[in-house]
Amino acid sequence: MSLFDANANNIGTRAKLYNEPIFQYYNESSRVPIVQVRGILDDWFARYPDEGSTDLRNRFRSQDGRQHNAAFLELYLHELLLRIGFTVEIHPEVDEPTHPDFLVSRNGERRFFLEATISAPSDLEVASDRRINQVYDTLNSLQNPDFFLALRLHGAPDSPPPGAALRRRLENWLSTLNWNAVQEAWAGEGFDGLPTYPWEHSGWSVIFQALPKTGASRGSTDVRPIGLTMPLKVHQITVDEDIKSAVSVKNKYGRLDLPFAVAVNVTGDFCSKYDVMNSLFGHETVIFGPGGTRPGERLHDGAWDGPRGPQNTTISAVMVFKGLTAWNMRSNSPWLVHNPWAARALDPAELPFSQFVPDSTTGRLVIRDGQAPGSFLALRDPWPPDED
Repeated sequence: MSLFDANANNIGTRAKLYNEPIFQYYNESSRVPIVQVRGILDDWFARYPDEGSTDLRNRFRSQDGRQHNAAFLELYLHELLLRIGFTVEIHPEVDEPTHPDFLVSRNGERRFFLEATISAPSDLEVASDRRINQVYDTLNSLQNPDFFLALRLHGAPDSPPPGAALRRRLENWLSTLNWNAVQEAWAGEGFDGLPTYPWEHSGWSVIFQALPKTGASRGSTDVRPIGLTMPLKVHQITVDEDIKSAVSVKNKYGRLDLPFAVAVNVTGDFCSKYDVMNSLFGHETVIFGPGGTRPGERLHDGAWDGPRGPQNTTISAVMVFKGLTAWNMRSNSPWLVHNPWAARALDPAELPFSQFVPDSTTGRLVIRDGQAPGSFLALRDPWPPDED
């Protein structure tokens, strides 16, 4: 059994469409890097336990990117653990109705449990993104030899925008512009000098700007016309709360007899070490006075340190990946953070990665250097392979 279809529709070497499901593109593309990705993932899938392979394959092939991403993370972690030298049992029995994803052993000795989860957008956010992406795909069929489109965005649409009608309007507008005049304005004033076309639909406002093509792209209609998208309004970023929620919800297996680690893949665009630490230990505060400011205590609003002190103590460590995909898995390294209050501590020596380890004598986290997970996966360098 394969993750992919041997007789899939061949879409050639075109780029992925905005609204195209990840699996569908990987399944049908003939680009050299995608072919290599398919081969690697199928090799991994062949080593995945039979009792869980059908479920994982179904989720991996899902049109819902969240299901696909969750299945990919499980496949990645299973292969990574095997490469490190562990044996892995999926969905082991515990004293609860539900089961952790993996029981990790070495040399016949049970070492720790591992759960995989993702921090992903809500159903409402997914629906809104699909509406926007459908417009992007429609606009990318617009053909103009002289201009790209720069988009300044505000809000999100509550209903499907009329993409085809918008494309026709933009084509008509672009046809009225003089490339020499726009290029001169661009050279002198930058974005402030570009001609604009404002447009609104159902809570979504877009200001289109004509960006002059130069060099080999001018005169060509083979390149995507959308050259740049820019938000006009800063949106609230809640990745720390998303990580906290993803970690806290996994505190559901009762008192396990082994350490328990949770791997989280944050699939959004923004995530930093600062977000990870805030999600686990609470948000930082700042104390200010006549002499300036200094760091204050953390608020007790983290996954591990709550209003009443330590909580979710069954979770021994958290491993947070930022946007892990098959495309970047060679270079993507997680933040691996140990819980100082864990009921069962995970021995840092179990995993050969860089990690943040509590030092009980100083009350601080100490960085312990290690290797990137991708170095164990025997992937080609560069990864993914070049197009040629």
